[in-house]
Amino acid sequence: MIKRNIVAELSQGKCADAKSKILKSALEEFSMLPFSAVRTRQIASNAGVNHAAISYYFGGKKELYLETVRQISEYIHLYIAEFFARASEVKRAKSIEQAKALIHDFTMSRVCIDSENNVFFRNIISIIMREEMYPTEAFDIIYEKVIEPSVALLVDMLKIASSGKCKGVEAQILAQMLLGQVMLFNSTKSGFKRISGWKTFGSKEYSKIDYVQSRILQKIFT
Repeated sequence: MIKRNIVAELSQGKCADAKSKILKSALEEFSMLPFSAVRTRQIASNAGVNHAAISYYFGGKKELYLETVRQISEYIHLYIAEFFARASEVKRAKSIEQAKALIHDFTMSRVCIDSENNVFFRNIISIIMREEMYPTEAFDIIYEKVIEPSVALLVDMLKIASSGKCKGVEAQILAQMLLGQVMLFNSTKSGFKRISGWKTFGSKEYSKIDYVQSRILQKIFT
């Protein structure tokens, strides 16, 4: 069990001690390079710490990567905790409209708008997407903490929102497609900004994305 989530601290711009500096550097390196190409000496250099600090805090490259993924997964799990609480209320009420609203809010919560932390979130997305495409031992961590509970939440909400018409494998496919579309959109922001002529992703742009997502979901339940 992770008692301290360093990734959550990093998302707030906190990077005070050697351990958090190493994890920040590791997050950047593992997001840009495949595992085999990452060098712990480079991670230590970028973090401004002695190379021996990696062995002291994490053990080695494999252990550092697994801890990075654990921290990422735990951070996302904490980030979406409020939606699981809402889902419990919706399941008790069996409210179709509340279920639809939760599906919309949950998927939109995954849309990362440009901010001071845009590169930080992009690094997280890069690691998760690579594990999805080329699973390693670390994929089990992501699956348990992020993928399985996220899909399960959407499956429950889709069943309620569709009055039981969308369930089982059909609901699982739709849930995964909704999450996949959001992740793909997040990973192609640079190209989309050029195509759309947008200079950034601010509140105005976010509201347009929100509107389109609402229309997509309306069509699904029509």
